[in-house]
Amino acid sequence: CEDVKSADWWQEHHAEAEKKVAECKASGSDSDNCRNAKEGLFRYKQLHAVEPSFKDAFKGIVKDKK
Repeated sequence: CEDVKSADWWQEHHAEAEKKVAECKASGSDSDNCRNAKEGLFRYKQLHAVEPSFKDAFKGIVKDKK
């Protein structure tokens, strides 16, 4: 039986969380650690997400009328 780590712990150790989430997906486990790892990884990704840039989103679609 493994020690259950909090979602906060998994968030701070995102590399381990990615491995744990992959392991949980492969085994089909829904243990507390699997749920916490998934939540912690989600939080990490949200905090470190890159803001989308809409600067070039319409490049080539909208043409200048000059």
